[in-house]
Amino acid sequence: MHKTNAHIPGFSRVNTASGADDEETFDVFHGFHHAREMHSWAENDTVVEHIPLDQVIARTTRESIRFIEEASQKDQPFFLYVPLGSPHTPVVPSEKWHGKSGVTPYADYMMETDDAAVKILDTLDRLNLTEDTLIFYTADNGFSPQANLTDLLEKGHDPSYTLRGYKADAWDGGHRVPCVARWPGVIEPGRVSEDVICHNSLMATCAEILGVTLPEDAGVDSFSILPVLRGDLNAEPTHPYVIHQSIKGHLAIRRGDGKFLNCEGSGGWSKGSDGKPTQLYHMAEDRKESRNLVDENPGLAAELAELLQTAMDNGRSTPGPKMANDPFMHDRPEAEA
Repeated sequence: MHKTNAHIPGFSRVNTASGADDEETFDVFHGFHHAREMHSWAENDTVVEHIPLDQVIARTTRESIRFIEEASQKDQPFFLYVPLGSPHTPVVPSEKWHGKSGVTPYADYMMETDDAAVKILDTLDRLNLTEDTLIFYTADNGFSPQANLTDLLEKGHDPSYTLRGYKADAWDGGHRVPCVARWPGVIEPGRVSEDVICHNSLMATCAEILGVTLPEDAGVDSFSILPVLRGDLNAEPTHPYVIHQSIKGHLAIRRGDGKFLNCEGSGGWSKGSDGKPTQLYHMAEDRKESRNLVDENPGLAAELAELLQTAMDNGRSTPGPKMANDPFMHDRPEAEA
C-alpha cells in the first residue's frame, strides 16, 4: 500500500478501532494500534486509557454511533471506517454474549460483532440517513486457526466452508470472504455478483462516486466496482486480474477462472503440498484447489506468471507510472494471528 493524502474538501472522515499512520488519511481516529494492543485506547495519536479487552467492541460501537450522530448535524457527507478488533484474536466476547451461540466462544464473539453492525445500522435508520448511505460489510481475510478451529470442526462448522486453507494462506480460504453492500436506490436488494473484486478497490469506487480524480500515486491497485454496485450486466469485469499475498510473501494472481500461485503449498501456515513449486487452478470447476493444472496447462501458467511479474515490476496493476513496492515481513509467527 502506498501512502497518500488525497483529501476531499468538505468531507468528514473518521476511523474507529484499529489503524496506524491515520493522521495522513483520517480527520479523527478512535481506537487501538493493532489486535495485540486492543486494551490501549487511543484518540488520534495519543493513548488515553486502558480498557478491558472484552469492552473493545462496545467502545468501538459507541464511538461510531457518536460520530454518526454528530455528522448528521452537519450539511456535508461523511466517511466512517470501522475495522473491529473481532474476529481477530484474542477471542474476548463480553459477559453478555458468553454462551449465546451454543457453539464456541469464537461463535459468541461473532454474534457480538454482528450486533455491533446492527446497532450502527439502527443509528442510520433513527437519524433518517439510511437512504443516503452506502455501506460495505466485509472482512479482511479468512479464518485464523488460532481461534480454536478444532472445536468448531467438532461442532460441525468449518469457517472456510468449501475453500482450501485459512488465514495467512495464498489458497482461497485465506482471502475469499463475504462482502455485503447496501445502497438504497442503487443496489437491488438480494442481488448477487460473481465479479471477482478486492478491497483495494473501495478507494477507486468511492472516488468515482464522488467525482474525484485520484493522484497517480494513489490507489495503484484500485479499480472502481461501481458498475457491479449498479448491477450493470453488460459491464466488463471490473478488474483485469486480482493479486493477493500470503503471510510469507508468496503471491497468487486470479484472472477469470484461472488462478496461479508462485509457491508450493499454501504459502502460509496450512500444511499440504503436491511438491510442485507453482500451482494453477480452475476456480469455477475446482474451488477447493485440489487439482493442480500447472503441468496440464503450462501455457496459461506461464501467461499468468508473466502478468504477475509485470505487476511486480511496475509496482502497480493500474495504468500509470512505475511505483516502488513496499517491503513486507517474511515468516510472521503463528502467535501473531
